[in-house]
Amino acid sequence: LASVSLNAPAILEALEMTALFGFCADASRISHSKPDPEIFLNACTGLGVDPQACIGVEDAQAGIDAINACGMASIGIGDTLKHATLRLSSTEELTWPRLSAFWQHRK
Repeated sequence: LASVSLNAPAILEALEMTALFGFCADASRISHSKPDPEIFLNACTGLGVDPQACIGVEDAQAGIDAINACGMASIGIGDTLKHATLRLSSTEELTWPRLSAFWQHRK
């Protein structure tokens, strides 16, 4: 998880979802906010993966810009986002079959 919220780890814990995430990059781990890609690069480092092997999902233009800047594939939630690799109208469209097809098409 990459979130510029300082509350992200506490929210994951309160929802008993911490075990579902291999790493949580939050505002306490970065010095630059989006559109700087630092938060996403920090998440990749924490997970030990290359940014080019990742998909970032965002609902804000600064987040899409940050995802693109670090070399991830970007999925924008919302019709007004520019430069997302894939744009979806809502999270209801964000399904495993859609993610899988998106990833396979990208390769």
